[in-house]
Amino acid sequence: MKINNKFNKKLVFKILGIFFMVVGIIGIFLPVFPTTPFVLLAAYLFFNSSPKLFMILINNRLVGQPLYTFMTYRSISLRSKLIGVLFLWTSGTISMYFIDIFYVKLVMFIVFIAVTFHIFSFRNLTVQENQESRESYNQRFRNKNKCRKKKK
Repeated sequence: MKINNKFNKKLVFKILGIFFMVVGIIGIFLPVFPTTPFVLLAAYLFFNSSPKLFMILINNRLVGQPLYTFMTYRSISLRSKLIGVLFLWTSGTISMYFIDIFYVKLVMFIVFIAVTFHIFSFRNLTVQENQESRESYNQRFRNKNKCRKKKK
């Protein structure tokens, strides 16, 4: 019996995409787990395996538009960077307060510094790019869904 390699790859990508999406959701509540890289990885895996799951993700009201903007321009708005870093350091500092082991605190501190540098390593999204991205996103994804809902 011969097994279809393309089918197996899509199935593995789908399963991994779901796994990384769950890890990304967990990362919202745990400061050490970064949410964004896992959601980006899930989007890549869904894009290559399941258009339906990719569309669910890209149409999500919380992550859809920023995800589309990042995929299009490979940049992050300064506002998003500042909010992300502020949330990282606030939740990280609170977490470190409850930990008694110095080396764990040190590792967490180093991770927070590395994540901060990583976030700021992406170029800033310009106001014009942000506006174009919002318009393009709304045209491609939001308006189509509104039309579908009206027809039903």
